[in-house]
Amino acid sequence: ITQNANNVGHFLRRDQILKIRAEYELWCPFCESMAPFSSLSSSGGSPTKQDHNSNHPNQQQNNNRVDMKSLSESTLFAKRKLQFQTLGFLPAILTTSSLLSQSSTKRGHASPQAVLQALSSAMQTVHARELRPMRDFYILRESVRKWVEEIVLTKCIPLKVFPVGTTVEVFGSSANGFGSPNSDLDMCLQLPHVPPNANGSAGISMSKEDGRAAMSRLATELQNAKMANVDTNRLTARIPVIMFNFPLNRANDT
Repeated sequence: ITQNANNVGHFLRRDQILKIRAEYELWCPFCESMAPFSSLSSSGGSPTKQDHNSNHPNQQQNNNRVDMKSLSESTLFAKRKLQFQTLGFLPAILTTSSLLSQSSTKRGHASPQAVLQALSSAMQTVHARELRPMRDFYILRESVRKWVEEIVLTKCIPLKVFPVGTTVEVFGSSANGFGSPNSDLDMCLQLPHVPPNANGSAGISMSKEDGRAAMSRLATELQNAKMANVDTNRLTARIPVIMFNFPLNRANDT
């Protein structure tokens, strides 16, 4: 708003611009609340006397700059007061670029670059030691996927619960590499792609009711296959979901 005040002024009145600016600056993400500001009226501020006495564009531009500066100082004071009352201290707000641009530091303190490098190194160490999945994780994940797909192929497709060619695919964090050994394994049913018919309609379609009925049958087959804690509470959701625990001894048999 400050940088484009001249352009914004063509669409909004100055008091509206001041009100929006004040609301933006009074919000504190650390406290997750807006600082009280008693001088902010419903109109967003009151014009200065110079605004009534002069309609010259340059004079209005100068007044806007003065009001913006005064408003920023007032809202900053109100927000810092809120931070001290809520947090008990005043947080130092520094951007990464400002830290990296500092070339000198006080004696006895590490340079900002050294702090960032040490933090980056520590994060990589924690990820390698505790978060990055090992090779066994991917082998186990693929074993689980194959077991579930085998149930779909041998128990559901012959009964025409799902069309021929349906597969089980892994998605989410377990597929993109951001998952950890403790993450859930997200899987979905991938229906076969069939080109549209001559009339333009899709070759394979499934209504919400049919989809829920098919997923309900899959849940039954999962229970019959001794999957633990099969949860069907989300079958009525827009996208039906089945949650279950896969016995690890099953995967070890493959």
